[in-house]
Amino acid sequence: MTEDARILHDPDRCLGSVLDSLRARLTALGSRRIWRGDAWYWDLKPDYKWGDVIELF
Repeated sequence: MTEDARILHDPDRCLGSVLDSLRARLTALGSRRIWRGDAWYWDLKPDYKWGDVIELF
């Protein structure tokens, strides 16, 4: 939802602010979307090493 969704009604920006925070965290981790065929998935931390903890919030 951080990339493709459009919020139609969120007068208090509740969902919008959550998505903005998540988008910023994904950027800080270096996350990227990887396309495979007609679908995609997230590589949350490309430099992941065994035992690393990935926290989104």
